[in-house]
Amino acid sequence: ERSRMDMALLVGGIFFFCGYICFELGFIAIAVHPVTKMSKLTPEQVQRKLETHAIDEDKFIDEMCSLVRLMLTKGNPEYRNVKLWSGNAQRFIRRCLSDSIPKLA
Repeated sequence: ERSRMDMALLVGGIFFFCGYICFELGFIAIAVHPVTKMSKLTPEQVQRKLETHAIDEDKFIDEMCSLVRLMLTKGNPEYRNVKLWSGNAQRFIRRCLSDSIPKLA
């Protein structure tokens, strides 16, 4: 009788834990859903994003980081033949990237 009670408590605990994990996964899925991200924008921003066919901001940032990596890595089709062993070249590239993106208020 005692072992059956212990087994019932163990099974109940396992089901509770599984339910909790599913609950948390649901909230994570809601948080990363594009509609949730769009709800943080103003109606004008949403309209502009839809009219201009803009992609998600995080996806855009990841794509741009990948593009810069491709441009600076030998053997890639986007490689720009930059001499990265030179400190002058490194500072020039850093300054060009920094100066080409304005700080907007």
